[in-house]
Formats: sequence, C-alpha cells, structure tokens
Amino acid sequence: MLLLAALAVFAMSDPSPDPEMTLSPAGIREFQVGATFESVRSATDWPLSPDTGEAERCEEYRVGDDIGLYFMVEDGRLTRVTVTDPGWFTTEGIEVGDSGDAVRAAYGDKVVRQVAPYADAPAHDLLVWTGQEVGYRFELDADGRVAAIHAGSRSIEYIEGCL
Repeated sequence: MLLLAALAVFAMSDPSPDPEMTLSPAGIREFQVGATFESVRSATDWPLSPDTGEAERCEEYRVGDDIGLYFMVEDGRLTRVTVTDPGWFTTEGIEVGDSGDAVRAAYGDKVVRQVAPYADAPAHDLLVWTGQEVGYRFELDADGRVAAIHAGSRSIEYIEGCL
C-alpha cells in the first residue's frame, strides 16, 4: 500500500523519474541482474508469487500485488526485471504507455525493431542493447504504445518466460 501511495504522490509531483522507480538495464533497486535469489528475497518485504522453490532452475516472480513488477531468476540468479504498469521509468524516462517514437528518440540508432511474436502488426518489439550484455526490450501494442518493458541480460529476449 505504501508503494501505491508513493506512486500516486509521484504522479502528481515532480515530472522527473524518481530513482526508486527507475529501471536501468541492470535492474531496479534490490532487483539487480546477477543478484542471488536469496539476496533479493531477503532485501524485500513484498510478497513474491509464485513461491514454487524453482529459483535454482528457472522461475518468473510477480512482486507485490498489482504493481506491475516482475523478475526472472535462472540458476539462482536474477536475470530480468519486467514492468507492465506506468510509473516505472527507464533511465532515459520511458514508461509503459509511451509511444514507440519516444523510445526511438531516447535510444536512437541502438533500437532494433523485431516482430511481435504473438500480436499482429503493427504491434512489434523494440530491442536496445546498452552494453555489457544488458539492455531493454519494449513490447509495443497495435497502437504503437509501450505495453511492457523488460530489462536485463539475454533473458529479455525470452518470449514465454524461461527457456
């Protein structure tokens, strides 16, 4: 609840992204690429679901309830963070709901357009590698708006959760 209240206050105040809500290619806050599942789990009091015990293999977790934040763990280490709700921003200020043109303007020639695997054109994905084996994948809907942002390692390219 506190996080949702913070989001509401944030939305009505300063237009620059809050560092606590900023998603870098390497993750967000305690959810950093390469962190162990146990360190992530102990660093947050948010509920994680599912709690299947599959973190040593591969699992995707929803963080909290209805905040649009997910992370993927492979071999016991965090590899990807996904946001699906507005209010979470990339370091360049892109959030869910922004246009594909805004993504292209923010990342320039680093943007690679890809076919959306399960949606008909004009929906598509925009892939941005920022270096050091990390980057973003922006899922754009049929209206050309960002529907989800994945940040992290090569796992940002996974379509159906873990391989």
